Order: sequence, then C-alpha cells, then structure tokens
Amino acid sequence: MRSRLIALGMIFVATLQAQTNRGTITGTIFDTSGSVVANANVTLRNLGTGQTIKLKSSSGGAYSAVSLDPVTYSMTVEAPGFRKAEIDRVKVDTGAVVNLDVNLHPGDVSTQVTVEATASLINTESGTSGTTVNERQIQDIPLVNRSVLDLALTQPGVSGDAGSEDPGLAANLTVPGFNLSVNGGRPGSTNFLADGVNNTGVSLGRAMVSFSPETVQEFSVQTSAFSAEYGQTGGGIISATTKSGTNDLNGTALWYNRNPYFGAAPFTTASQNRPKPTLKYNQFSLAAGGPVVIPKIYNGHNRTFWFAAVEPRYRRDFLPQDTLLPTDAMREGDFSNTVATSSGLLPKDVAARFNLAANGDATIYNQFSV
Repeated sequence: MRSRLIALGMIFVATLQAQTNRGTITGTIFDTSGSVVANANVTLRNLGTGQTIKLKSSSGGAYSAVSLDPVTYSMTVEAPGFRKAEIDRVKVDTGAVVNLDVNLHPGDVSTQVTVEATASLINTESGTSGTTVNERQIQDIPLVNRSVLDLALTQPGVSGDAGSEDPGLAANLTVPGFNLSVNGGRPGSTNFLADGVNNTGVSLGRAMVSFSPETVQEFSVQTSAFSAEYGQTGGGIISATTKSGTNDLNGTALWYNRNPYFGAAPFTTASQNRPKPTLKYNQFSLAAGGPVVIPKIYNGHNRTFWFAAVEPRYRRDFLPQDTLLPTDAMREGDFSNTVATSSGLLPKDVAARFNLAANGDATIYNQFSV
C-alpha cells in the first residue's frame, strides 16, 4: 500500500512539473567558416533581476538554457581565440523556445562584438502555432471589462466572448474565458494556466482566477500542435505570466470613473420620456514592485524582490423594467378573467389594450388534485 502511495505521489509531482510557463533558449555556436565551436562559455543575464546562468556548448557546438523565466535576457558567448560576442536583448516568451545561433569571429578575447538577436517568424524548434500578447499591448489597448482575456480575441484562431468578473446588472453567470473558442474548439474546452499552474475550473471550463491588466506581464495563446503536456485540452492553451519585482522600483496607480452626469442617455426609439443613465462606477488599481530594501539592514538588489497589487471596485446601478401587478381578484385566488397570450397569462382588459389575441388554454389547474 505504501509503495502505491509513493507511486501516486511521484505521478502527481511529475504532473505539477510538466505544465510550465517557462521558456528555453537554444542554438549552436559557429565560427565564420561554419564550423561548430565546442566548449564555448555562454552566460545569460536576467535584465530585470540580474540573475546569471552559465553553461557551455557541447562538442557539437550546441547549447540549451531551459526553465527560463519569460523575461528579457542579455547573452554573452566567449571562446579561446575568438572575440566575445554579446547580444543585448533576447526576449523569452511564455512557454516558448527561442532558437538563437551565434557566429564567433576570430580575434582577441578582449575584443567584443555586439550581435542583434532577431525573432524568427517560424518556430523551428517545435510545430506549435501560437502568439504572445506582451506587456506593452496590455498597457496600451483599452480594456472596457478590465480583463486581459479580451486581448485573446485579437489573436488568430480565437473567437467568442471573453466574459468578465464584473458583468452588467442582471447579467448571466460570470464565466471569464468559458465562451472563448480556440482554433474551432467548443466553448469550455480551453485550458487556462497562470504561471504554469492550472487555472481552469473543474465543473466549468472557465478561468478560475482573473488578473487585472496591471498584474499580467504577458500571456500566450497556443492554438494547435502544442506539446503533449497539455493533452487535457480540447481547444487551445492560454498561459498567463504574472509580474514580479525587479531591481527597479515600478508602480501603477489609476482611477476609472463612470458617472451618470457625464453619460449619454441609453438609446431608444421613443421620442419622449427617454431613460437617464444611472450607472455610477468607481474602480481603483494600485500595483507596485521592486527589490526588498531595509535601510542599513538588508539590500535585496539582485537577490530578493516583491510585488503587490490591489483593485477595489464600487458600482451602483439599476435597470428599469415593466411588470404586471396582480388584480384584487387574483389576490383572492380568482383567475377566471385571464387569457393566454404570446406574452403569457394576462387579464382580458390588458390583452385587449395591447391587441394581444388569445392563443391557448388559460385554465389554471390545481396540481395537488387528481
């Protein structure tokens, strides 16, 4: 019995490690003649936190840096007899593989050559089809519902309704992401990830935790030919990466306000008694992150970081609706004056006033009497 529990635990751990939002940088080191350079020193540096990763190329000149945070790195390549090559910026997208080959030039080791990394239009490392919505797009594109899932609809192969955690008054069930259809998949079949952790509802295939735009660094939409680790999805994969602190102190503060004094009246064909706007809505957002610094005690630059966000919302609104109150006879239990119409059971005088013809039996039966 104990061995079975251990086996189940190992399977569970393997499952947790399978899905991830981390990426990879891989490639081959060549010289100017096209020959591979073995045992070259490759150093990657996280531009945000200063973390460095060092590795060597294989005997075939290949290198691979795995499990990388989806951020921007600088990269240097050094080998005896060659000038040092430096790539200033290499962006790793969420769950993506970056193929970056480097050519070294013969010369003094102290001489440096700056190389510009360009993104490949075709992913040559895997057949996965997908795109990434970056932080700049999330920041610049207006989002009425304050949901980053709205931007998923701008990607190829995605259609439907992104939904919101803050729907209009008297709206249906709040199901963010449930009605998104990825690459022809049925609504509710999309798999949502947040920082590599499953964020999909069990009973309802929606995004369980919604993130405000200020807390999301980027998210990727994989539409087809994704890895077997995502085998439980019937549509596509939407994987979000949330922000974390860096060596620089950054923050955002905003106030979103809707007031009936500045709102236009709702559209109507009526020439008189037009309804007035009633929505009064206030939304605040505070987000900040940076290094952990305690003056004269601890300096967390390049070591320890923090990030926090809060988004309170206040809404007041009402919707005018027409309804029919029961007559005095109805309150006494007498429904003999009712008629069945296309608008339901109505008193005969009300049906006649609106020219509604009878279309069925208006008899009300006692279901407790055989």
